[in-house]
Amino acid sequence: MDPVEHQPRLFFDIETLADPAQFELIEEPSAPANYKDPDKIAAYVAEKRVKLVERAGLDPDTATICAVALLIEGNPPTVMTYFQDTEEAMVQTFWSMLRTTSGHCVGYNILRFDLPFLMRRSFALGIKPGIVPDLRRHRDEPVTDLMGILFNWDIEATKGLKWVAKRYGIAREPLLDAIDGSMVKDLDEPTLRAYVAGDMSTTLELFDKMNSIYFNHA
Repeated sequence: MDPVEHQPRLFFDIETLADPAQFELIEEPSAPANYKDPDKIAAYVAEKRVKLVERAGLDPDTATICAVALLIEGNPPTVMTYFQDTEEAMVQTFWSMLRTTSGHCVGYNILRFDLPFLMRRSFALGIKPGIVPDLRRHRDEPVTDLMGILFNWDIEATKGLKWVAKRYGIAREPLLDAIDGSMVKDLDEPTLRAYVAGDMSTTLELFDKMNSIYFNHA
């Protein structure tokens, strides 16, 4: 298979946080019917509530985008965080850069998470993207979802970007590997910036490793 004609691509990664202003949308948990002890019921409800709040950070209806890293090949990276930029600004910058590449983009799990999240947040914020991303799966253009391609679109078989980087020899800063998504809310600005930029950099290197094996992109 011959390489396709070169097309500039947008490499990107986003990080999200639960939005306390939307916590009222989270259903109040209840203990199983066989729980009778008031203390055990209270402990169960409290623990369940914490887990629901944690998951709220992955739901675009109860979360916000707190950081984004963007890179169009041949250009310096753009990294934005909620410490210095509004969510509206981050979302608008993403769509502006995606229009520049005519919808061609690369990421890890972006068809199941990042792109739908960005679209839902745009809907909530009243932002018109000016381009509709192609969310069809089982293809490698114009959206190149490295997770989907690497694991042949088998959701049950997928592994996280950190694991894939370790398995396939992509070097990462030890500090970044010590962080996971549940810790994002506690990161200071420099660490959050490094974390989201690091994941985008890993995505770029993974793309290079997969190219000519899983797809042929010039």
